Amino acid sequence: MTETPSENESAETERSWEESTANSNELDSGQTVSGPTEDGSTESERIDLNEARQIVIDAADQLLDHQVEDVIKIESNDAGWRVVLEVLEREAVPDTQDILGRYVFSVGTKGNVSGYELSDRYRRDELKEEF
Repeated sequence: MTETPSENESAETERSWEESTANSNELDSGQTVSGPTEDGSTESERIDLNEARQIVIDAADQLLDHQVEDVIKIESNDAGWRVVLEVLEREAVPDTQDILGRYVFSVGTKGNVSGYELSDRYRRDELKEEF
């Protein structure tokens, strides 16, 4: 005949399991392990600045019919990365009359390009404020 655990024993086992699970999120130093980000990735899965830059340059090569001139800005946010590129849209002589476009790309924490848009278009000789 097998014995079934009493209600008290079951409750104690459940409490013990909950305590050990709660404690498993703490490091020996007492620091808490960071949880997942908004998109479910952990900090160790998040791409870094250089990876975001290269992903956007590769995406621009595929999506735009223009040469990437430069990366103007890269900034991190909760959703991943925001990368601003300057693209040569029309070459002219003299080159001060080249038409440049600024494109803003959004990249998720795992490296997926979620969108892009043309934010500005101007001649190379026009002074632009950095944003």
